[in-house]
Amino acid sequence: MNTNVNTGKIVGILLLTFVILGGIGGRIRGLTKSLIESLSFLMDVFSNSIQMKTAVLLELVATIMIVAIAVLLFPFLKKQSKNMALWLIALSIMLFAIIVMGDISHLSLISLSKEFVNAGISENTDYNLLGIMRVREYYLAHFLGLSVFSLWLSVFCYFLYITKLIPRFLSIWGLVTAALVLIGAWLSIFDFEVNQMLFRNNGVYIIVLSLWLIFKGFDPTRNLTRFD
Repeated sequence: MNTNVNTGKIVGILLLTFVILGGIGGRIRGLTKSLIESLSFLMDVFSNSIQMKTAVLLELVATIMIVAIAVLLFPFLKKQSKNMALWLIALSIMLFAIIVMGDISHLSLISLSKEFVNAGISENTDYNLLGIMRVREYYLAHFLGLSVFSLWLSVFCYFLYITKLIPRFLSIWGLVTAALVLIGAWLSIFDFEVNQMLFRNNGVYIIVLSLWLIFKGFDPTRNLTRFD
């Protein structure tokens, strides 16, 4: 089978794995605004610690998919632009590092909830305050991660646009999606209310692109070893 088709299918599988694992992890993580409004929310964290740890693991594995895509495309991307190839690698590593930082905050929250339960008290303002700080640290890392992912997606889609490995409307959609995610992430960091469609569009786009690549691969008429 053509190298383009094979490579595209692998990228599609990695992207679909990323969005599925990330989606499941986000759904079962359980860190919501309504959770921390309760004075005894640390009890809920402790009760759901297993699923929360599972969410952490799923998010880490999902992010590894992004690093794998950058590594897979590096030898082809550098033929178009070495700087672009290095940026894709650098952004994927940066994203992984930020996700690790956020997950450390979440794991610290789980450890705090265990200490809270072991202390044998039902409510404690100091514990709650520390817990809320851990949740805010996680979400700060989360939105920083989204902003870095948007830059990664921009480089990835620009590469696809200039090489015409997929229909250009898909590349343009990706560039628009990346811009919306970046805007939404930074509005969230500055505590503005953000329409979740800014982020949901990202999931829809990744799924559509993944399925396209899985079934079609990259355009077999384009040369992955030489671009014109």
